[in-house]
Amino acid sequence: MKTRPAVATRFALALSILLLAAPATAAFAGGDVNFLLGVKPMDKADWAPVEDQGAFGAEVTFGRETWPVWIAVDYFASAAVEERVPINVGGFVTSGDITGSTFEFDLGIRKIWGKKRTRPFFGGGVGLVGATYDADFTDDSDQTAALWAGGGVFWRLGRRFNLGGSVRWSDAQVSIFENDDVQAGGLTYGLILGWGWPISF
Repeated sequence: MKTRPAVATRFALALSILLLAAPATAAFAGGDVNFLLGVKPMDKADWAPVEDQGAFGAEVTFGRETWPVWIAVDYFASAAVEERVPINVGGFVTSGDITGSTFEFDLGIRKIWGKKRTRPFFGGGVGLVGATYDADFTDDSDQTAALWAGGGVFWRLGRRFNLGGSVRWSDAQVSIFENDDVQAGGLTYGLILGWGWPISF
């Protein structure tokens, strides 16, 4: 039986990554840190009854002004909980809580267009995707390499803050309870709020 990583631990990991990345990104000419709050709908055949997962994460982009594309470092997590679900344990039916969750740690490149308020973006790369299904009395988790692509648009509000939307896709299949083709990737989309530097238009 594999241990289920806590969502709170993943969120702490995401913040730690951002804090560690901050000194490095400060040396570059520009960049953006955008936090996402949205949803990650999963395949119902694999994930019911926890297929509708809430998602949060961060998209970090940085580079030099002369570079055609910039570096992307992203982290996302999703989770859903269904309480008091009937669970069959060795022929005995009881009730329990079911939790489904995923995480993505992605590296790649991203292009952000525009120097004024409206700034569309698109990027892609490789990553590590993991998933966990916890049925109270039993749980399993797995992780695998993945490909990802995503884009969106944000608006620079004032001199620093960003507000917009992001959509991303990842392709990753994991093995959960000996099922080798459980989709752990898919679409993640939602609103983004963040800030950018340099503090100018």
